[in-house]
Amino acid sequence: SHDLGFDRGNADLDRRHVLTLNYIYELPIFKGHSNAFVRQGLGGWQLSGITTFQTGPWSTATYPGDIAGVGIGSVRPILVGDPNTGATTVDQGFNPAAFAPPDELTCGTAGRNIIARPGRNNWNLSIFKVFSFSALREGAQLQFRAETFNTFNHTQFSGVDTNYLSANFGKVTSTYDARRIQFGLRFSF
Repeated sequence: SHDLGFDRGNADLDRRHVLTLNYIYELPIFKGHSNAFVRQGLGGWQLSGITTFQTGPWSTATYPGDIAGVGIGSVRPILVGDPNTGATTVDQGFNPAAFAPPDELTCGTAGRNIIARPGRNNWNLSIFKVFSFSALREGAQLQFRAETFNTFNHTQFSGVDTNYLSANFGKVTSTYDARRIQFGLRFSF
């Protein structure tokens, strides 16, 4: 239980792959329209977003109780397979069959942070338009924004139960937020 090499493993926040894209695009609709009212009122919209793809952080399987008899609150189970095989579903965030209960007076063989938790695929998008009111006051502008977070409402798993004695061992226990929509209006003068 006091072997520091036994605690060598992945960092809690280690993510092997992260791709974040930031972008802005001026929509070409009504941009060259001959009618000035249509061009000013309906044209000039911009789309922007932040898209993130990343692998998940790491977790450690635990076996609660002082089965090792050394005065610590929990130990690790025995590793008998690869916990990161198989598809990630609500019922299986990792492979629970990769672990077995430790023997009496032992600490188990599972290493620290060997369970890869689910990753993310997240799209945050916004569409906005700036209306110019320079006839009223020089530099006066009104900006309208519509923003969405988790735009496609894609279920993104986050936590998994790593307590070996739990009835939910290996199952997904939480998700990231569902889609959120917000509107904004800003007047600059």
